[in-house]
Amino acid sequence: MTRTLTLALIAWSIQATAQTQVQQTSFTFSDGLHPTFMVAFDQGDDKDLEGYYKDQLKMVSKDVSNKKELKALGARVPEITADTITILCAVEQPRKSSTVNVHLAFRVNGAFLASTSEATLLKSATDYAYRTAVAYKTKVLQEELAAEQKTLEQLQSDLAMLKKEKDRAENTLEKTKGKGKDAARDKLDAENELGTTNIAIETKKTEVAGDPSEQNTKDLQDLLKDKSKLEGKIEKYTEDIADAEKKAKDLEQDIKDNLKQQDDKQKAIADQGTKVKAAQLLLDSVN
Repeated sequence: MTRTLTLALIAWSIQATAQTQVQQTSFTFSDGLHPTFMVAFDQGDDKDLEGYYKDQLKMVSKDVSNKKELKALGARVPEITADTITILCAVEQPRKSSTVNVHLAFRVNGAFLASTSEATLLKSATDYAYRTAVAYKTKVLQEELAAEQKTLEQLQSDLAMLKKEKDRAENTLEKTKGKGKDAARDKLDAENELGTTNIAIETKKTEVAGDPSEQNTKDLQDLLKDKSKLEGKIEKYTEDIADAEKKAKDLEQDIKDNLKQQDDKQKAIADQGTKVKAAQLLLDSVN
């Protein structure tokens, strides 16, 4: 495939397209071993997960600490119970594992919820752990989608700029060629005029030789000045023609390079569009 998913999307696709599972297990917290509701995040980021769950706990408790693990006292989670509860949260990544486990322990009325607890409480706690995990996955994939969309928009902006630059170069090329043609026409006119002037000079020299009057001498000097001016114009027109040819050649190369860049950019846009669609599909598949 020429249009592949990013490594991040591939990693997340494994997790995002799978059903989020909440397992009842246990974890050793700083105050002992407690039953927990655990969600495993494949290819997860432990620091990001800890920060996310800390923010979630702050939404339900004004007393959240994170000395050894996250601990929320006096938490109010109506979907679990009307009573205030204590929530412990530990984020762990086993050695040599790409999986990050998030453990949630709920202490309700002095006892931690476990497999022997009331069924309705177990279901409510499981649902809370599930919704929180899905919300995290959704957040991550929304950020990934936004990043891919931003990249796509930048590529599209780059392409639009390349098209504008090509249009400007083509307009400049047309003007440059026009100036070159004007210079070539002016040079031809000057050369024709110089030819006429040279004939007039030779004629005037003959007249001066036969009649070296002040007027004839002055007329000859004027003709020689005209010749010098025409030669200067011809030299300038020659330079203008050469400059126009060089500039036109450079512009033609710039346009050629621009078209190659546009082609590359269009391919990149197509690839990026595939990544955006993949990111959207992954986001839609979170469960």
